[in-house]
Amino acid sequence: MMNLKMTNTKKNSEADIAIKFLQKFHVNNDKEAIEAGKMLYKWKGLIRDGHKEVQGIYNYLKLQIDQYEQTVQQSEATGAELLKYLMEEHNHKQIDLADVAPRSVISEILHGKRDLNKNHIARLAHKYNVSPALFF
Repeated sequence: MMNLKMTNTKKNSEADIAIKFLQKFHVNNDKEAIEAGKMLYKWKGLIRDGHKEVQGIYNYLKLQIDQYEQTVQQSEATGAELLKYLMEEHNHKQIDLADVAPRSVISEILHGKRDLNKNHIARLAHKYNVSPALFF
């Protein structure tokens, strides 16, 4: 994966263990995310201490945590929350969704008074070029 050369034997053995572990490591649940966060903190300290050679390990751990958190956020978001996010990302207002539904319907969806229906989801998926599955 990568070749680390540290002067401290203890740190070197920790790096070897970390490399072997990380070659098979993926964050799949909250417990693993917490453990990865602890390791990330440790590697960040090594980088601050001048061990720039562990930057790759740090980046990999951070990526794993970020990907897990993104997956969790997507899976827990409601259709209305996803719609709000997409609107913000595209700097859209309710009026910009006239091709999806009337403004009053969009307002009710955003305020939790109405759910997205299959037609809304299909139009939103097309408009924002996302999978309709994200809304479920």
